[in-house]
Amino acid sequence: MEKIGITGGLGTGKSKVLEIVRKLGSPAISADEIVHQEMGKGQKVYEEIVHSFGENILGENGEIDRSRLAEIVFTDEKKRQQLEALVHPRVREVILEFFDQQARKEPSPAAVFVEVPLLYEVGWEKHFDRVWVVYAPREMVRNRLLKANRYSPEDLNARLQAQMSLREKVKRADVVIENKGSLRDLEKRVRERWRRIHAKNSSDRPR
Repeated sequence: MEKIGITGGLGTGKSKVLEIVRKLGSPAISADEIVHQEMGKGQKVYEEIVHSFGENILGENGEIDRSRLAEIVFTDEKKRQQLEALVHPRVREVILEFFDQQARKEPSPAAVFVEVPLLYEVGWEKHFDRVWVVYAPREMVRNRLLKANRYSPEDLNARLQAQMSLREKVKRADVVIENKGSLRDLEKRVRERWRRIHAKNSSDRPR
């Protein structure tokens, strides 16, 4: 079973790649999905975050308002590190549990995928056999995100600066998945890589 990490820069298409491998039938999870779950009301991480950052980060329903929290941590490096120290250990724990669960299956899958936006930043590449970096040109990414009105220019710059440069991630990658064209182009590239993994897995099985 090959453990593959999917990472890249903000807005490069990491989640889309994860969605594609899921459609192809591979077990796949996202660090962001884990964070959403663990920050939910009643979870240990939720309690720790509210204790550290105060109830002013809560919405009317008592859940953590992630936009309010982001305003705090992306303008204060120490606060961001404080949040990551609360969240990252649990995310890592869930990912390793996922690997164990999949490895115990009979037969185990040829490959499992985990999307981790900050994979290199937190040094988690050691947990994966291969890392796929999803690449798109910086200006294309900026235009995509600003056009979608997801971030203000200031907020976008703060988030980009909080991540390792995409150029550096590409240098470290085992595989680079380019996302400069259409969704169909991206699906074709991912499918080709996925087929290679499964072809290798089939040839390695005893006959």
